[in-house]
Amino acid sequence: MKRGDDITAEIHPDWGIDPKSLPVVLTPEAFPAMPSGSLESIWGFAGKDLATKDMTGIPVDFIANITFDEFTIWPPSQHLPTGFAPTEWMETAKSPGLGIRSLHQKGITGKGVSVAVFDKPIRPTHAEFRGHMHHHRVAEPQPENDRLHFHGAACASILAGRTCGVAPEADLFYFSVPDNGQNAHNYLLAVDELILVNESLPDSRKIRLVSISDGFSPGSDDQALWEKLMERAEAAGLMLIYSNRLRRSSFLWGGCAPYLDRDNPLEYKLANHLVGKVNPADVILIPSDCRTTAANWADDSYIYWGSGDLSWAIAYAAGLFALALSIAPALSYTEIAESLAASKTPCSDGAYIVDPVRFAETISSGCF
Repeated sequence: MKRGDDITAEIHPDWGIDPKSLPVVLTPEAFPAMPSGSLESIWGFAGKDLATKDMTGIPVDFIANITFDEFTIWPPSQHLPTGFAPTEWMETAKSPGLGIRSLHQKGITGKGVSVAVFDKPIRPTHAEFRGHMHHHRVAEPQPENDRLHFHGAACASILAGRTCGVAPEADLFYFSVPDNGQNAHNYLLAVDELILVNESLPDSRKIRLVSISDGFSPGSDDQALWEKLMERAEAAGLMLIYSNRLRRSSFLWGGCAPYLDRDNPLEYKLANHLVGKVNPADVILIPSDCRTTAANWADDSYIYWGSGDLSWAIAYAAGLFALALSIAPALSYTEIAESLAASKTPCSDGAYIVDPVRFAETISSGCF
């Protein structure tokens, strides 16, 4: 796909960090405040032209938490931060890390497990999903290629993408919901659609697991809808993974920069947005930040996310659940969640992180 101002304007209208607002010589102090969930935090330098900037004053660990993509135009190499290699980072950050690929080499890939994702419009023909995604539209018709949303493509590829996924051989059922501000209502429609789909599937292929990278605020108007969703899912024998449920088990998120050893738990740290807000010793991290995922703009397009927040962690956790079910299909949600928490291992700054290899060994041994 060729780069051009017309293409980047369509994909990233005015989102992210505006290079025109930054000085020529960049330092961390020159950047705007980027609260979690802000457009600056989400989109960073994706689609931006930085050709005239001098970025040598930016520490490599700072830029590791800034999003970029194939449309980002960088300055010449002599004006880049020492140790920053955007092309290498894009590739390296596809790996789920923490020994996940060693599990894949042993045949623990999620094969034989059907999982569902409820999320925004997606490009189902992307290379990450080709041949193992079953795409369903929920509610109103959605255009195939008109301003597709970024969120679902990232979550689906972290869960079950061929090169990015925790469970790359899981059978992926994607329920595309409208981006119309009625998330909880749309998820209810999606679970009803899923139940109908399951009726047509043989027992060996029925969907067991549903990943929704979303949740509700207690006492909000959406809470009643979410409670209905949970009731329907439970009645249908579905395991539902979403933000409130993970938080109740002390799971939060963190990351490991792509220039470090991503298989070493000690290289992972609490997400920047959580520092000072939680006690690291009280949480168990799930990888989220510093990840490359599928992007919706083309079938071979990818994006590096500096910050993934809990959304990416939910998808990662769902991938781990899929791996567990591929080993021991009769496990319950509670048994898997408790085994995952028990497999925690120390990372940096006094926090803990999941240990997928130990988790898989525990599930395989039946000692949970």
